[in-house]
Amino acid sequence: MPRLEFSNNLGRRARVWLDDLPGDALLSNEAMREAHVFEGGPAIARRRRVAIEVFRPFGPSFHYGLLGGEYQATDGHELEVVVPIDTPFAERLYGDALAGSLDVVTIGGLPEYTGAICAGVEQVNIGARPSGVLNITCMAHGEIGSAPIMFSSLARALIVALCRSDQPSSLDEAMALLAA
Repeated sequence: MPRLEFSNNLGRRARVWLDDLPGDALLSNEAMREAHVFEGGPAIARRRRVAIEVFRPFGPSFHYGLLGGEYQATDGHELEVVVPIDTPFAERLYGDALAGSLDVVTIGGLPEYTGAICAGVEQVNIGARPSGVLNITCMAHGEIGSAPIMFSSLARALIVALCRSDQPSSLDEAMALLAA
């Protein structure tokens, strides 16, 4: 499925990939990862791959982030999230970032985003979590616009998007994924 792209006249922008990932933002196979295990729930993941990229201006500042991954169902009752802890190639710029020239966007993340991603997953209601393995395979952050809170929101949005049977049809619906 192609990526969905939304924007408004206030500068807010979002991209959502369903059953696909942004190939130019994939993490290196050399990135170190660690697994975090959460209580799984009864939700059914309807997609195998999901990624979400968001640019949200507010006042003179903005938030930016991209997070995506691949999901594999398992027979257990846990949700294992495999998160990158070290993305060694900081020179890999993401040229297609929604932040455009306002930020220098690099593929990968910073160590503090690992905890934020886990905190976001923990905030998802257990009834809305699937059981299985979610491997974070793509990620991009900006020098200025990215913060742990953004990656916490993106992690929640990934879980919700994995389990939705429909797709967002507007910017408001795409942004609502972040508030889930």
